[in-house]
Amino acid sequence: MTETRISTTCEDLMPEFRISRPVMSGYKDINSDMQMVPIDRQKVSEYLERV
Repeated sequence: MTETRISTTCEDLMPEFRISRPVMSGYKDINSDMQMVPIDRQKVSEYLERV
């Protein structure tokens, strides 16, 4: 006897929960052009002493 499995997802069972996602290529990471300031251990230590 062969058992046949039917693949079902939550979206198949409850279509009201389907989510349409926007195309990601239409968005840009606003931080992609950011440049980090050089930080050394001494500067971090000085900052943390003030906190």
